[in-house]
Amino acid sequence: MSLISLRRPSDAALADWLARQRDVRPSFEAPLPDVAPPGFDLDSCRLELGAGPAVFAAARDALRRWAHCDMPDHAECGVERFEVRAERDGGVVFEIRAVSRPARWWAAAGRPLVRAAQAQFRRDSPAALLRAVRAGLAAQARA
Repeated sequence: MSLISLRRPSDAALADWLARQRDVRPSFEAPLPDVAPPGFDLDSCRLELGAGPAVFAAARDALRRWAHCDMPDHAECGVERFEVRAERDGGVVFEIRAVSRPARWWAAAGRPLVRAAQAQFRRDSPAALLRAVRAGLAAQARA
């Protein structure tokens, strides 16, 4: 299954892939590098969401509904981490860190477009999580 494909995968192939993903347990034991390995790009973004336990709970709840994984034959390969954490000062931070490289010839050939799409994702993702956190806090306040 490709990011760009002229044909839809069969229902059986898609069901098989989804079944395999159900058993994947993410692990955040290994840190992502501070410098990209040769041939890879390292990207990150960080957003301060607010402070306090209610903000942290709303952010963790919003992030649980938001998952990402590479499908088989994805255009890029690498590691991407979405993290919500409470800082020592009580602040709540959302951070994305990613290390990736093209996995397909057309992703390498269209690298400027791929990098532009990744940059747009880094701008859109924190804004989307912030909207979800604000909606979650508003719902808590109404309850």
